[in-house]
Amino acid sequence: MEYYKEHQEQLRSYLGNDEVEEVLSEALYLISIGTNDFLENYYMIPTRRSEFTVEEYENYLMRIAKDLITELYQLGAQKLSLGGLPPMGCLPFERTTNLLSGSECVEEYNNVAKKFNRKLASLVGKKAKSSKV
Repeated sequence: MEYYKEHQEQLRSYLGNDEVEEVLSEALYLISIGTNDFLENYYMIPTRRSEFTVEEYENYLMRIAKDLITELYQLGAQKLSLGGLPPMGCLPFERTTNLLSGSECVEEYNNVAKKFNRKLASLVGKKAKSSKV
């Protein structure tokens, strides 16, 4: 978020306030959350799993997403696309490391992705209603 704020300031000095406000409100903000958080942090770092259950980690990420969306709106963003999790249990690396199951998809990870995406969709719906977007 700090880089984004710096970028806004650079735009302001280049374009001026009025034009920057228009550019920021017309821009499409693409946000991806969750895939690396789960695969690289939650599942790969044993201490993370001892700190959080899957549900607690989902809720932790939801709070981060909510705060991010709120701050972006406050900074002038109007058009957001928030991408959730792919069927991460079917990603090539996950299948390759699942040798005991014949390199099949890791259904546990796919189920986490489905649940996380439902929570994310709910968050976006609530945020859109409260922001009158």
